[in-house]
Amino acid sequence: EKSILHYFVALQITGPLNDLQGTAYNYGNIGYVYQKMGKYSEALEFMEKTVRILTEINDDLGLADVLNNMGKVFFAQKDFSSAKKYFFDSYAKSEQIKHLRGIASAGTNIGNTFSKEKNFVRSLEFHFIALKAAEEMGEKLLVSEVLNNISSSFENAGELDKALEYFKKFEAVKSEMLKSVSKTTSTTIRAQFDLEKGTPIEKNPSEW
Repeated sequence: EKSILHYFVALQITGPLNDLQGTAYNYGNIGYVYQKMGKYSEALEFMEKTVRILTEINDDLGLADVLNNMGKVFFAQKDFSSAKKYFFDSYAKSEQIKHLRGIASAGTNIGNTFSKEKNFVRSLEFHFIALKAAEEMGEKLLVSEVLNNISSSFENAGELDKALEYFKKFEAVKSEMLKSVSKTTSTTIRAQFDLEKGTPIEKNPSEW
């Protein structure tokens, strides 16, 4: 609720300035917070305001993202038909402007919706589209999430060998990320320790 108050205060600033984009994004953020609170009618009310303004100012990137969020609202209410409509609108807009994160996110959501409808062929089709976009971005966390979704779709479709294959890929990416986090944390602790001791940090030979 504090977040909503913050965005309402921001609206009082962007409104008088005639900052349409800022106003639209504040509406969208209010809608997003309402969505997280489970207040779906309020969420849609503010997201629709966002759509109207972003359409008016031709902000396709913002439009793709808010359409995706509107799909999530309907998905949470198990209205999969409406959810797909918004996810597909978001996906089409993202494709149009080469918005890889939007393609990956909407593709994942379309895949999850088809999975709920037991249409595993279409589900996998869009999960693989999402995977390609995530890999192009180099977003390992997103890649791991999509691989897990692909594994689940294969499992639900009864293709257990494929499910295991992609689960192992998911585990491999997750393990790689954990090693990276562990290495970064270790380096940070070492740097802090050396700083506190007043010891100069050794250079890596490759940095000379």
